[in-house]
Amino acid sequence: MKITGGAAKGRRIGRPGTGIRPTSAKVREALFDILRSRAPGGTFLDLCAGTGAVGVEALSRGYDRVVFVDASPEAIRDLERRLDELGLRPLADVRRAFALDFVDSAAKTGKAFDVVFIDLPYASDEAAGLLDRIAAGGLLRAGGCVVVEHAARTPPPEPPRLHRKTRTYRYGDTALSLYIEETGRQE
Repeated sequence: MKITGGAAKGRRIGRPGTGIRPTSAKVREALFDILRSRAPGGTFLDLCAGTGAVGVEALSRGYDRVVFVDASPEAIRDLERRLDELGLRPLADVRRAFALDFVDSAAKTGKAFDVVFIDLPYASDEAAGLLDRIAAGGLLRAGGCVVVEHAARTPPPEPPRLHRKTRTYRYGDTALSLYIEETGRQE
């Protein structure tokens, strides 16, 4: 896997660990094309980070800080090594936690993000619950967005109260669904 854009474009970020489905380069490029006009910088939350490819891409493309969250000790260990090798560790906060637990904890401490990226295993049904908790916990800064990666054959999760889904983008077997606050900018 390679970083597709920004300051570290072309740098290798290693191979995924066992059982990890990394976001493809094509989908990562598309994601940051989508975000360029909506949330071009700031803080980025990479939930269910796995390899961390999306969050590393965010750092390479100029986001100030990325919080990586994954429950797998192996994924966390590999991600920390990857960040050290790329010299990006000072801009990263790596947390070993389940996504729902992290979101609840972050809400209690008043954390907020410009972009929340959710990449659950495709068979998971937790995305709607995560969206609800993100909305209820105020984890999204004004003008920010939540992006859910999911299988293209699966309908996107319903938006929580106070948020709306603006669009779903399809790339082969993968889809990205974008959610914003109801009071946010209209499409």
